[in-house]
Amino acid sequence: MKKTIFTLLSASACCVACAAFDIGAAMETAEFWKSDPVMFVKRHQEEGFRFTSSDRESADTRLDGAVTYHDIPVFESKIAFTLIVR
Repeated sequence: MKKTIFTLLSASACCVACAAFDIGAAMETAEFWKSDPVMFVKRHQEEGFRFTSSDRESADTRLDGAVTYHDIPVFESKIAFTLIVR
């Protein structure tokens, strides 16, 4: 059993232009959906992702300009992780 990313919960636009993590492009890859929660947050600490639950089932960022969705600036991103049993 392992936790994997389940869904992107919300994103709202802001007006900041800089090099950022394109979560839209990432969501198109199988690796994104199979990410380990701890490794995902470690890889994206610079974009402000932090766990928002003690059991590491969700993470978010509100760092202006750190995340885009297909080159559209995003103000807030929330990620939920779920346990997939195979």
